[in-house]
Amino acid sequence: MRFSFFIYLFLLFTTSWGQGLSFYHYGLKDGLSQQTIRCILKDDEGFLWIGTQDGLNKFDGTHFKVFKNHNDSLSISGNYINKLIENTDRTIWVATDNNGVCYYNPNTGIFNQTHLNQGRFLSLSADKNGNVYTVSPDLGLFKFFKQGKNYIFKKIETGDYNFSSLTTSKSQIFIGTNEGTILVSELSNPLRFKKLNIQLPKKCSVEEIISYKDDYLLVGTSLGLFLFDSNSGKTHSLNLEKFNTESPEKLFIESIKSNGSQVYVGTDNGLFVMDNFDKISSSFKNINVHKGDKENDNSITSNRIYDILLDNDLLWIGTNNLDVVSLKPKVFKTVNTESRTSLNNNYVFSILKTDDYTFIGTRNGLNCIDTSGNTYIITKENTNQKLAYNVIRGMAIDANNNLWLATTKGVSVLNLTNFNPKQPELISMYFDDNYSFTN
Repeated sequence: MRFSFFIYLFLLFTTSWGQGLSFYHYGLKDGLSQQTIRCILKDDEGFLWIGTQDGLNKFDGTHFKVFKNHNDSLSISGNYINKLIENTDRTIWVATDNNGVCYYNPNTGIFNQTHLNQGRFLSLSADKNGNVYTVSPDLGLFKFFKQGKNYIFKKIETGDYNFSSLTTSKSQIFIGTNEGTILVSELSNPLRFKKLNIQLPKKCSVEEIISYKDDYLLVGTSLGLFLFDSNSGKTHSLNLEKFNTESPEKLFIESIKSNGSQVYVGTDNGLFVMDNFDKISSSFKNINVHKGDKENDNSITSNRIYDILLDNDLLWIGTNNLDVVSLKPKVFKTVNTESRTSLNNNYVFSILKTDDYTFIGTRNGLNCIDTSGNTYIITKENTNQKLAYNVIRGMAIDANNNLWLATTKGVSVLNLTNFNPKQPELISMYFDDNYSFTN
C-alpha cells in the first residue's frame, strides 16, 4: 500500500514560507465522522484508524470509511473512542468511553463485542505475545488473551486504585492512577504489581507513560511533564510551563511519543518538540512550541493535542481536526494570502529574485519579500499612480540595476539602487495612438 507515499508527496509541495512545521488539515468536509480526534493508529497494512467522539474512521490516504454502532453484535460497541491499538494478531482493539472494549477482525471485516461491553475504558496496551490490557477508572485492570479463535478476559487484582492509563514496555507493564501513583510489574504470569517510587504532585492524574533511553520514564500528568531516572530513583519536573508565557498554568499532558532523540508532547496548550537530552541536568536543551494561529492556515488547528502518531517522516496530530506535517527537510515553500509570509493576491504572473528581495508580480501589484520574510506591496494606489498598472505580467533587470515591470497597461521601471520598498523610485511609460511611447 502506498498510503504514506502519496501523503508525503502532497505535503512536500504544500509547505509554508519561513515556518518550522506546516500542517495540512483533514476535517468534516473530507469525510471524518466528527472533528475531535481522540486517538490515531496506523495498522500493519498501512491504514490509519482515527477514533473520534462520534465514530471510528479508517483512512486510506484519500477516503474515510466510518464505523458506528448500529445496535447489533457485529458493529462497533460504542461511538466515543478513547484508545486504539493493534496486537500481534493484527486485531484492532477499541476502548470506548461508555460501551466497554471491542475488537475488529481484519480477516472478516466485522467487530467482535466482548463481554466487557459496558463502562468507561481509557487505555489499551499489548505485549509481545498478543495479550491485551485495558483499564477503567471504575472497574479496574483487565487482561484479554486468546482461547481458540476468540478472546476472553480476566480481571487482574491490583488493590483499590482509580486507574487512568497504562503502557507496556519490552518486559514491564506500568499503570497510572488518578491519584498520582504508578504501579509496575514484570510481564509475567501472574502479574505482581508494586508502587513505583516516583514523586509526582498530589491529586494529579497520570495520563501517559513511555520508556525513554532505557533508563528513564517520561510521565505525562494533569499537572505537567516529569522525568523519572530509574538508576538514581529521582524525579525531575521538565517545567514546560515556562514556555507558555501567556498562560503559566500547569499543562495537561495528553500524549507523548519519541523518535530517536526527539520527543513530541501533546498538551492542552500546544505541541512541544524536545531534543538534545542532557543526562547531567536531566533536561532537554532544545524545546520548541507549536500553537494554533487563526491567522495562519498552516498552523495546528487547535492547541489541544489529544494524540500523536509518528509515521516514518510524517507526524499526525489528533486535535479538533486530523493534522499532518512532513518532518523531511522542505523542498518547496508555498507563499499565498494565508501563509505567514503572505501575498496580497494569489494570482501570480511573474517572479524575480535578487540577493535582497523576491519580487512577485500579481493581479494586484508588486509584492517585495525581503530575506526576513517581510512583505511590502507596491501598487498604483500607494505610489500616487506612478506604477503603470497593478497587473504585472513580467519582470527583468537591466545592466543599470533597474527592474522593468511589464503591466497590462504600460511599462514601469523601478530603480533598485538604494531600494526602499516603502518609497520606490518609479518611471512609467505608456503606448499612445501615434505609436510612440510617452512617460
